[in-house]
Amino acid sequence: MKTLNDYMAISYRMKIDQFRLEKAFLELKNTDKTVLEISQEAGFDNLSNFKILTDCGG
Repeated sequence: MKTLNDYMAISYRMKIDQFRLEKAFLELKNTDKTVLEISQEAGFDNLSNFKILTDCGG
């Protein structure tokens, strides 16, 4: 039996992260919320994880 990963070009986890990042980028662009607020609302456990995925960590 095929899994979801067999049908997708990227893993399920990467797809979830992509969705969360897209949501966060829209929030960053369209609101006055802080990066910390947005990263937490998008489901990232901490700001470091968000920065690593967005490559804005320094």
